[in-house]
Amino acid sequence: MGYELHVTRSPDWSAAASKPIPQAEWETFARSEPRLVEDGYVDWSDSGRAIAFDWKDLAGPSFVWRAGQVNVKGIRTAVELGEIVAFARGLAANIQGDDGEVYGDDGRPK
Repeated sequence: MGYELHVTRSPDWSAAASKPIPQAEWETFARSEPRLVEDGYVDWSDSGRAIAFDWKDLAGPSFVWRAGQVNVKGIRTAVELGEIVAFARGLAANIQGDDGEVYGDDGRPK
């Protein structure tokens, strides 16, 4: 398993339930975002079925909602990460790494 990033409104992604992004809000946002396309689904044991979305113009990043946050995998460069940070702002959210680092608009940890 690779390193994951998290689109979260919580100060710490592991406490996403304290300030969740509701699944319906995420799916509405993702479907309205021209840079995303639906690509199947994931059945989580803890939060049920969630639609998987892929970044349309990039070969890697995928997004799946889980328990109040959106998990992101497959980011390859700081430029891509910067684009995804800006994208997360549309959800009034931040991008945070597995180790708790928060990424700025330049795609680098603050």
